[in-house]
Amino acid sequence: MKKPSINLILASRAMIIACSIFLGSCSKDETPPASFSDFEFSGIFNGSLYSMGSSSPIEGYVTIDASGATTLDLLSGRMKGTALKTSTNYNIAITEVTGIFKNVTNITGTIEIATRTLYLSGTNADGSQVTVGGTTPEVLTTGGWENLSKSAVYFTHNESCKASITINGVTFSGLDNHYESGGLCSPTYALCNTIRSNHDNKQSKIFCHDVTLLGLNGQPITFTDCNTVAYYLNKNTAYNYTVNWENGQTSSGSFTSPSGGGQLPICISNNGPECNYSLDDKWITSSGTGIRISGTTGVYFSFNNSWQDFVNAGFLSAGSLSLKNISQVNSREWNCHALYNIRMDGAPDSINWATDGTIVMSADGNTITVSATLNTGYASAIYTRVL
Repeated sequence: MKKPSINLILASRAMIIACSIFLGSCSKDETPPASFSDFEFSGIFNGSLYSMGSSSPIEGYVTIDASGATTLDLLSGRMKGTALKTSTNYNIAITEVTGIFKNVTNITGTIEIATRTLYLSGTNADGSQVTVGGTTPEVLTTGGWENLSKSAVYFTHNESCKASITINGVTFSGLDNHYESGGLCSPTYALCNTIRSNHDNKQSKIFCHDVTLLGLNGQPITFTDCNTVAYYLNKNTAYNYTVNWENGQTSSGSFTSPSGGGQLPICISNNGPECNYSLDDKWITSSGTGIRISGTTGVYFSFNNSWQDFVNAGFLSAGSLSLKNISQVNSREWNCHALYNIRMDGAPDSINWATDGTIVMSADGNTITVSATLNTGYASAIYTRVL
């Protein structure tokens, strides 16, 4: 009778990196300007990001100094370049990008002076178009802010684990690490945090955007980056918050919301174990079967005694597929096809694919359990990350 034994290898994690974009960051000049009035042109940016067939609202600010140096700052990304002023427009060419705009190339556009309308267009790593467009009203230091009833509180972090934030029973989950060291609490954002906006009609949310980056293999990879949570709360009011981290850690804190139209950055931290949730690595079982995951496949680099029999019989070798069709379900779970072997009377007979395989990663990111249904029943194998 045939007795199958499963070999489950993990497949590479579909990378997820969210993009939230709203009240932006300041450029990393050694001596930041003291005021937006120091620029030849400045404005609060309100508009949309269009990429990969979908549109999402974004906010930030744009500055142009007397030399033409131009910056468009958004929470999850920054564009820097030059602007040439004509009688009707600033013609913009972007030369430096970071955050969600990394690997977006050939970005050019205009700001129409009369209407203060901005439009930029570039090319994603996969060749698709990405555009940013909207208005740039002036930054006002006065304007009846005391009449507004709400202010904004933004949460960011630089940890490897994702976080869930709860205030007054309202929870936002899946908060990724921010691309800027220090998040919104970085000195880079000191000027930005002086901006006031009308938040009275806004709904609290986690900001997420899909972007395309270039992978290490040179192929485009789609990410969803959610790196900022925004609560729009009653002004001048005391609140408590709770943070639950993916690694099981919990923390809490309190704050008083700013006055009308203001914003307060809160940058949280985690003292627990790191969360490395990438499958792209080498993994090995306690018996010696090793796989290397990259992208949507996993290949063998070593074999235990049982699998070595199948190597000797010519069924597979180092570099053969062990996992394929890996797709992400959530931050620590994937679906896949997993290879298993079948013996007849104790001798190697054949190999086959289980099409209902799952990969579940531990909270610390150092082990995975690969499971699948074979023709004789359900089976699992545990792999440890090769450090």
